[in-house]
Amino acid sequence: AVVAGIIALAVPFASPCAAMVVGAQDCQLALRALLYCVFDKEEGPIVCCSDPPGAVGSQFKPLGRYLLPESFVKGRVVSVVLDDNVVLGAPVYIEDTMYDRNCFQFNICVVISSHIDVEPYRDLAQHLASAFHALEVEIKLLSNFANIGLIQGLLVDLRRQLSESGQCFVRVDSSHCIAFRVAHHSRVLPPEPAPSEVPVPLADLQAALADHGELSAEFPFEPDLTISRVARHIDGARSVDEVVVASGLPQEHVLICLRHLVHFGLVAVVDGITLTSRYWLTPEFHVAFDRPEVVMEVVRYVTAGKHEGNSMLVQVVQGLYAGVDGWRQTLGEFQLANSAELQEHGISLRHFITFGLLRGFLERIDSRNQALSDEEASELEELRSVLIPNKKQELKQLGKLTSAEVNKDLEIVRMVARLNELKAKEKNRPSPNEMPMSGAETDDDSSTAMHQLGSID
Repeated sequence: AVVAGIIALAVPFASPCAAMVVGAQDCQLALRALLYCVFDKEEGPIVCCSDPPGAVGSQFKPLGRYLLPESFVKGRVVSVVLDDNVVLGAPVYIEDTMYDRNCFQFNICVVISSHIDVEPYRDLAQHLASAFHALEVEIKLLSNFANIGLIQGLLVDLRRQLSESGQCFVRVDSSHCIAFRVAHHSRVLPPEPAPSEVPVPLADLQAALADHGELSAEFPFEPDLTISRVARHIDGARSVDEVVVASGLPQEHVLICLRHLVHFGLVAVVDGITLTSRYWLTPEFHVAFDRPEVVMEVVRYVTAGKHEGNSMLVQVVQGLYAGVDGWRQTLGEFQLANSAELQEHGISLRHFITFGLLRGFLERIDSRNQALSDEEASELEELRSVLIPNKKQELKQLGKLTSAEVNKDLEIVRMVARLNELKAKEKNRPSPNEMPMSGAETDDDSSTAMHQLGSID
């Protein structure tokens, strides 16, 4: 039994002139089943109902004593491995003389794969235990076996909503509902960023710096002077190496601070943006501008806070993104081709690229040293931009399926597996620093090219 706390991290939004939270996505949970387990006075631990029905069956019997153990584990999460599944739950014990044995024991259990990170599901188990404990105390929902049909329906709705977005709002009756959001934060720190990568603030770190150099209380942890010193130099333009130099701290201290800031969702790390970089659109672009938060944030972000969003400017920005084709042109060539439109609307090219990277509908490529053949590169582009998006749209229209159901389609699974295979191969290439530079790519010529094309901002 492991004690599991409920984690609620609130990442502050920045002012219009600073970096805003653009990287957060709803956390989809891979729930194989939800179970309502109860200690029956005659049969002992049983599964009263589940979604899908019969999810565990007779296999549950020997597990009952572990998922509904003695009362000393109340408030803690217990987990049991069953084949390639993990069953988790937080047992609830309610003492009252109205119950047989003067106690009512139940557990709302979650069934997941044994191959995924279990931490978010511990949080989920605590939320479910708290919600159903309140429903039992207030309206005796669970101890009244006439409510089994209602409970079954609640499990169906909970599993569907949590699988799609990691949050739920399920109405129980006219005055009760189950509503919560699962925090998806692993306890494992992310890997060290590369020296050439750029940390991008997802919160207004500059405004959060107090007069004495300490981070404000809005942050979800107690900062120290080292983090404060590093944070003041993170502006979305400096590379990791440049942050190290500007802070005057040892590199290893800066790296550990950056890993913690990334872990808590305060900073994201992207590849350095140069005019020789190449980018392409991912399948996410096909749905990105259908998301209200993207439409609301994009204009303010790409103009560095100079303009607020309206439908005309959103369409202009979306059209510019649609014209990004790294196979045909570098970022510098894209800037030249669209310079009039970028200047007219006050769009910062650095912010423009950063927003797409953080939202996941832009990716950096490098055609000079790619590990893919021309045929594989074409196949990867077709999978990203045509085959997978079109097939998903077709399935949604024909079967009125949810996104989670569409993603389980066998053809989608096959194409995504091939996409991931090609992406993995494409990423296993030498870094640009390891590639020999021709005479046309010396530092002097690069500086001349940068001067001719103008700055990224």
